Amino acid sequence: MAVTTIPCPVCGDPLFRPAAARFDGGRVVTCSGCGHAYLNPALSDEALGAIYGAYYSTDDVPALMRTIEGWYGETDGPYQRALRIAGESAGGLQGKRVLEMGCGPGRLLQACRDAGAEVRGLDLNADAVRLARAAGLDVVQGAVEDAPVIFSPNRFDFVFAFEIIEHVRRPADFLKVCAGMLAPGGHLFVSTPNFGLFAVLGNAAPALRRWAEHLHYFTPETLKACFARAGLPGAEVEVLGVWTPGELKKRQIMSFRPAAAAWLFLRRFGAFRSLRDVYLKKTAAVTPRSGTPPGTTLFASVVR
Repeated sequence: MAVTTIPCPVCGDPLFRPAAARFDGGRVVTCSGCGHAYLNPALSDEALGAIYGAYYSTDDVPALMRTIEGWYGETDGPYQRALRIAGESAGGLQGKRVLEMGCGPGRLLQACRDAGAEVRGLDLNADAVRLARAAGLDVVQGAVEDAPVIFSPNRFDFVFAFEIIEHVRRPADFLKVCAGMLAPGGHLFVSTPNFGLFAVLGNAAPALRRWAEHLHYFTPETLKACFARAGLPGAEVEVLGVWTPGELKKRQIMSFRPAAAAWLFLRRFGAFRSLRDVYLKKTAAVTPRSGTPPGTTLFASVVR
């Protein structure tokens, strides 16, 4: 499943230090040169291909689409954030050219099309492409690296790439490809899980609890640095899905197994639930050492 130990995929520095352990035993390390966190050893192309081949493979398509609709509809998620920014730009989406990298069945592209945009999509998975085409979308099967060959570079007003950068081998090169698809003045949007939560939750951070196919783990600082290395120094990085103080404290408690077991047992009693609610309301949020707000998703945007 794994290849040999690799140097940093962002800066090439061969030196690193262990940082975290994933749910599947995978080792996440931090580059000694640039601070980027990545899976090392990484998964082989064969292992990744097997995972990606199973994406969107289901006998219950309506259930799959309901799940995707839930992601799309999150008011504080990357899809709605990007649509708000695009809608507020000069002229909105009407008549604009849109490209989505890793578009899946195309829920975001449908929204852009309904707003008057000319939309194109790219996805590696054949089932995703089939579902998108069934919705009348112009979507091509292929890897993100193939975008300059499949589509015309320097053409699109908006390029979306949500939850993709953590999958690619070389994230700075991926950002260069995305930027190269933009027309002058075009807008690139990128999202990825927030590894900044590791500072307060340790190995219980959501980015480490699932997704065996993830190769990279970004904090706001390292994501911004990756954009700069790709020649996009003006990128703005936000944290979305920010937890309330009570939610953060609960997750911190649940990350410690003995405390989690006691919590699950005691919450059956009404008196404990009342005390719990009072405690969580009064507990202030713990600020991570990196200064990262406690949110699940990083959202980056930049204008070419």
